[in-house]
Amino acid sequence: MRGFDDIGLLVLDEAMILSEWAHGAMLPTVRASKAKRGPQLWYAGSAVDQEIHDHGLVWTRVRERGMEGSDPSLVYMEWSLDFDHPDEVPDEVASDQDEWRKVNWAIERGRVPIEQMEREYRALGRRQFAVELLGVGDYPATDLSGDAVIDMGLWAELEDDGSVLEDPVCLAFDVSPDRRTSIAAAGINQRGQPHSEVTDARAGTGWVTERLAELYERHEVIEVACDSFGPSGAIANRIDEVGITVRRLKTGEYADACGLFADEVGERRLHHIGQEELTTAVRGARTRPLVDRWAWSRSKSRTDPGPLIASTLALWSASEQSFGEMDIY
Repeated sequence: MRGFDDIGLLVLDEAMILSEWAHGAMLPTVRASKAKRGPQLWYAGSAVDQEIHDHGLVWTRVRERGMEGSDPSLVYMEWSLDFDHPDEVPDEVASDQDEWRKVNWAIERGRVPIEQMEREYRALGRRQFAVELLGVGDYPATDLSGDAVIDMGLWAELEDDGSVLEDPVCLAFDVSPDRRTSIAAAGINQRGQPHSEVTDARAGTGWVTERLAELYERHEVIEVACDSFGPSGAIANRIDEVGITVRRLKTGEYADACGLFADEVGERRLHHIGQEELTTAVRGARTRPLVDRWAWSRSKSRTDPGPLIASTLALWSASEQSFGEMDIY
């Protein structure tokens, strides 16, 4: 079905009832019910645009569940134009008032004047108008694999429980926007093959200097690196103060490091031990453009990218060192 007042999407379930709605979000509240079937859960919201809706994943999963039609307790109704992506909606369709009426019953009922729709069209632009008022979404992959740079099947093939990272090593750290810090080590394993693994991934930054000093003491560390333009810069200054010099990668070097990591996976050379935090970071990682290259994005990634960024920088640092039998290039 297509069109539900000025809301766009409606889902009914058997547990709660929705009192409010928001674009790409669900805001349920519980109410009592004497019905034998129990209380109901109502979800309502506009379509999701993964470019701007950071929390649209749960809503997308509800939509998929409804469209599959496999849950007898779920009724799903969607009113939207018949396009798979907002960028596919032609200008002549997006500006057609007859098309607006098909998916917005509030126009016919007099609740939304056509003049208001015209103002919305001018203010929002074609894409956002298509999403929020014509119901045509850009929905994320619910398994977090959509647009992934690293093939997760290939990543799984590279898991090697028997791979052991040997000294000397290179270390790197990264701080996520939510102030969660990851430390990774890279070098060669006992077979002379490239190996990267996460040593730490936990909340906060206060523990980082002490932990790096401990790793520095226990292992033969050639270099410690971080992204100079990320939130790691302030932490790097504190590490310098305890006598550990941190190499701060410039933008071009960071892009090179990201490309190297992707190539090492693509060429089936990199070994890892299947750590959950690193695998999750790889699965949810997204990129941002850097002139004619790209880099891992902290803001667009759908999971904490810190373990991946730290592993990427550590691997790049190790690739520049001449130790052991490591031959990345």
